[in-house]
Amino acid sequence: MATAQVQVYNGRYTAATPCANITYVADASGRAPHASVLVYLTPGLHDVVVTTTDPTDAGVFAVHADRAIWTGATSASSPVMYEQYSGSSSCSSSSSGGTYTYYSWTATNTTMLDIVVFSYNSTIQNNDFVATLYNSSNLAGLGTGNTTNPVDLCIDAYWQQTVYAETSINKVNQDFFAAGTFTGVSVTAGQNYTIVISSYTSLENYIYGIWTRPTLLGRLGTTLNYYRPNLNTDTCVNGSSPFYWDGIVFTAQQTTYVMDNGNSPNSFDTAACLYSGNNEGSRDQTVAPLGCSATWLQCIDTGDIGPLHQLGTVPGRNYTIVQTSYSAGGGSGASYDYMLWFYTGTQLGPLPVTTTGVETTVMGSSSSDATMIVASLALTFAAFFF
Repeated sequence: MATAQVQVYNGRYTAATPCANITYVADASGRAPHASVLVYLTPGLHDVVVTTTDPTDAGVFAVHADRAIWTGATSASSPVMYEQYSGSSSCSSSSSGGTYTYYSWTATNTTMLDIVVFSYNSTIQNNDFVATLYNSSNLAGLGTGNTTNPVDLCIDAYWQQTVYAETSINKVNQDFFAAGTFTGVSVTAGQNYTIVISSYTSLENYIYGIWTRPTLLGRLGTTLNYYRPNLNTDTCVNGSSPFYWDGIVFTAQQTTYVMDNGNSPNSFDTAACLYSGNNEGSRDQTVAPLGCSATWLQCIDTGDIGPLHQLGTVPGRNYTIVQTSYSAGGGSGASYDYMLWFYTGTQLGPLPVTTTGVETTVMGSSSSDATMIVASLALTFAAFFF
């Protein structure tokens, strides 16, 4: 099985001297989900090369670049807080103190986001941190505390969640860097939010940053009535087992889409089917999506095998993703949460053949343009291969 590789250049790539100007190389653990890179780029044009470990391999990929919306740093003179624990249903503090910094903002739109936090220290190869999200910018004690009297910022009335650095969701696995992700965060227009970031090891200091990306965090239903077609076939073959499901309708913006499941909160194996038009079933799930029909496009084992990629989508036309677990049966997926990513943008290479489909009333939608941002910024690149 070939794996994906992302090469980032500080300027232009030249085939004759592929190591010249190179900034970073990242390998994916497999064809999918993805490989991510954190890199600082100066203003100007930078090349990104996506390749594979198999010179005969060919496939569809997406490159998505996200600009840091904030950067900050701690120092010996920074305020000190009691470090917080992750994985709890409420805020919980330890007895150790860590230097901290914070970022507050007001949401401009009501939407759902992944909020990714990263840290960097040029002398600490394996660094770590703790980050906490609050739905307020008016936290009592914020900005205070010292080594002899750290401030306790556990305020349950505003606390949303706490995360550590990890690699399973964001795939950032680089020396001197760490990253963690608040997944599927619902933000409300006009609401204030604050992220407080502290070192995990007492009094270590880092450069920190935050970026956001659109995501879709959904939930499978509790009705076992969708007969999913067989996976990975060129023609639709009706399956014989029922699945729990969720239907998502989106309106195409571009002619190419790459879609995949991330590390879902329930950590279950995933699969998905794509249809043209509206095939989301009924909201109460008494009516399931059709299995095989004239609007069926494909069904894929997502998440660990490869992304669902579709060439030739028609801008302005509706499409439906039916999300399921990989395995059928009563013990596989009822009320499970899942993470779904959409990547789209300008098609590179030959233009695809367009598909057919009929527009219907949109019941829900989610998509994000895959836009290359060239500026002085921190970036993450996600490359999907199948």
